[in-house]
Amino acid sequence: MTNAPLRVLVVDDDEEDFLILRDLLADYPQGRFEMSWVGTLEEGIRALRAGAHDVYLVDYHLGPDNGMDLVRLAVAEHHTHRPVIMLTGHGSADVDSEALAAGASDYLVKGKIDAEKLARSLRYAAERARQMQQIEDGKRRYQLLFELNPFPTWVYDIHSLQIVAVNDAMVSTYGWSRAELQSMSVLDLREPAEGERLKAYLAEWGERSGSAGVWRHRHRDGRPLWMDISTHSVELDGQRCRMVIAHDITAQRETQGKLLLLERAVESSMNGIIIADAQSADMPVIYVNPAFEELTGYPADEVLGRNCRFLQGGHSNQPELEILRRALREASDCNVILRNYRRDGGEFWNHLFISPVRDESGVVTHFVGIQNDLTERRQVEAELAYAANHDPVTGLPRYPILETALASLLEREGAEVSLLFIDIDRFHAVNESMGHVIGDEALRIIAARLSEVLGGPGYLSRFAGDEFVAVVPGGSREAVLEVAGQLRGAVSRPIEGDGWSLFLTASIGIARSPEHGDSGNELLRRAEAAMTRAKRLGRDEACEFSAAQMQELEDRLVLGARLREAAGRGELQLHYQPQLDAR
Repeated sequence: MTNAPLRVLVVDDDEEDFLILRDLLADYPQGRFEMSWVGTLEEGIRALRAGAHDVYLVDYHLGPDNGMDLVRLAVAEHHTHRPVIMLTGHGSADVDSEALAAGASDYLVKGKIDAEKLARSLRYAAERARQMQQIEDGKRRYQLLFELNPFPTWVYDIHSLQIVAVNDAMVSTYGWSRAELQSMSVLDLREPAEGERLKAYLAEWGERSGSAGVWRHRHRDGRPLWMDISTHSVELDGQRCRMVIAHDITAQRETQGKLLLLERAVESSMNGIIIADAQSADMPVIYVNPAFEELTGYPADEVLGRNCRFLQGGHSNQPELEILRRALREASDCNVILRNYRRDGGEFWNHLFISPVRDESGVVTHFVGIQNDLTERRQVEAELAYAANHDPVTGLPRYPILETALASLLEREGAEVSLLFIDIDRFHAVNESMGHVIGDEALRIIAARLSEVLGGPGYLSRFAGDEFVAVVPGGSREAVLEVAGQLRGAVSRPIEGDGWSLFLTASIGIARSPEHGDSGNELLRRAEAAMTRAKRLGRDEACEFSAAQMQELEDRLVLGARLREAAGRGELQLHYQPQLDAR
């Protein structure tokens, strides 16, 4: 009780009774009272609803009305914190019982009330009402906290495991309606296996309160819900219950699962993966995966904290490095092929993919690099390119390579270039009599000798079969004829193998630019014609293309064209002329 006076309203149709009660309390030395009076039930009801008094003394008989109606109204309109004490002129056990059953705080008989008894009844009624109000306020606050808790919260009976109360957050999270949840047990929130685990856990848990760990629940649609559970014992309407507060960590759990999967994928990747800090000076490496360590030979502790440029060794002027540097400056994707070095100094070709990683505000925080070792592929590509452009038997470049070099020489103004067409005489007999294995060996030896005469294989190619083409830049007619003689001499030297010997010769045709043509095709055709003439002269000869041969070739071309035209017009007739007398 506070020191404030207790406000008392007397509802009695006899004002004299009010005055008697007021005088009794006025002479009472303990406590102070403010007394007010109304004479009808209607006025008493208005005063009750206004709530301006702490205790109401109501006469049982209010003229035509019954004061008990005021008691019932206080209960019906939830004004139980405004206590009503019944007054009657004659004591009656029935009235007493009726008053207390209706909700009255006390029952007093006029004429039998002294100051002490009245004051005590008023104080007790007010104090009890205050305590009841505190309990109701506590329940209301508790209910408000329960309902407005952002975490799913429910209460279940400790014996039956039946859910008896749920909040809005639980309805929203689990998908069932409030009525459906309150018809379920806590076991229904789980899969059967989890339900059995819960029973065992509760048997061991007992009356303890606090964190109960993470549990797998289920949504109404069947998907899993991962809940971090806290629980404590409560009493609800006389029942021993347990309150559960659940923190939904499903999204966090899924994120952790994805991160774990990503980590495993990165760790098991066959490609080297490297992450650099874009916010720190010089972009130090903060992570490398095992494939990076295997690829480069560097353990992680020797890489972390360094800029990955150390892999370039001394080759910091590679053209594609500028592409990489620009991508880092502009925070863009790029892929480049770099020459890098392993820890043991071994070289490898690194196909590097770089991508920026941005935070939620778009700021680049890291760069991720993915490394792919192209060394083996580069070697295969080089081997394929070599095989495509070189003769597999002699190792000489194929004619298209030599043709490109020839075209480059012919582009120079006033260039003097000689083309030599070399045919090994009667070489088909070697293949037919001794086999292609010996024939190929002989060609390899001949190619090496011809290259030696020419000063290297740069101006020599294998044209086809036993034919070679050589290019001699510059030089006079006499100097070229001398080279042709040296080539013939190189071929004519004995070729000896394991139990076999060969003696070969070569026929060589020569065409010179610009007098015999100014294109590679013209020189090739005329050098081949000159070689054919050398064959007709008895082989083992070197012949230069002549004006007579040029006229002969032109005549053949004209004659061939005219014959085709004549055949098309039907101008040819076939006649038989016997060469001997069959009789």
